[in-house]
Formats: sequence, structure tokens, C-alpha cells
Amino acid sequence: MAGAALALAAAPAPAVARTPSLLWRDVTSLGVTCQIHTANGIDDGALTRRLCDAVRARAARGAPVPVVAAPLGGAALAAGRVTLLVQGDVAAVRGAPVLALTIRPFRNSAEGQQFFTAPPRAVALDDRAALEAAVDAMLANTLPWQAGASPRARRIPDPSQP
Repeated sequence: MAGAALALAAAPAPAVARTPSLLWRDVTSLGVTCQIHTANGIDDGALTRRLCDAVRARAARGAPVPVVAAPLGGAALAAGRVTLLVQGDVAAVRGAPVLALTIRPFRNSAEGQQFFTAPPRAVALDDRAALEAAVDAMLANTLPWQAGASPRARRIPDPSQP
């Protein structure tokens, strides 16, 4: 009996088909809005613009819809739009500035919110390559059209394909 329980515990779990989140149904555009916190408060300057521009450009790769800047307010809430909420916090770690970063999709809709997406990342603020890699990995875990770009990403199945 113990052998059977051990064999059962070691057996792989059956594959579960994933269906696309309703968040992405009939999406007509993707917006990007950013907010970066620093020791001096919310940054509304070059750091935020640079990060938002980079996320917008990277999210546009392969996008089936336009990708636009969407400041908080009406633009972020537009009908048919999913908005990427990019939030960061700059803090000193061992004397060097580090950016902790999250990217979360939001849609102004009662249906289909995506509760869990890409895990947060922390990178040295002056390490452009690490920041780009972190953004790429987060987008691969968030955007259906980039799901195959990361080994940890979950590809969203296409119901029209057998």
C-alpha cells in the first residue's frame, strides 16, 4: 500500500488546458501608464518617460493592436483598451540604486480581470541590459502575443487551432 501511495505521489499531474483570460477578449488597443516612486516622491520626469517608452516599444513587438501611452484617467479607461500599469520603486541597496518593478494589465470591465501575472523584478537602475531583460520577461508573462518569448511564460491557447 505504501508503494502505491508513493507511485501515485510521483505521477505527473494531468495537463490542464488553459483558456485565455476574458481580459483580452475584443481588445482594440493596449495602453501603457507608468508611475515610479523615488525617495523624493513620484517621479514625473526622465526616468518615468524612459521606462514607459521602453515598455511601450517592447509591448508593441508582435502586437495585434495599437500600443499607446495612456496617462491615468480617461485614456487608461478607454473602451476596448487593456492598460499596462507599470509601477516601480527606486531604493538604495548597499549604496546602489535598485528599481523594483511590476507590470499588471488592467481593463475597465466587470469581467475578466487577471489576478496574477508576471512576478515583480528588481534590477540595478544603471544596468540597462538587466532592465530590458526584466521588462521582456514580465511582458512574456503578461501579453498573449509574447507568451512564447520566455521559458517560464504560459502560452495562451488559440481556440481556433486544433
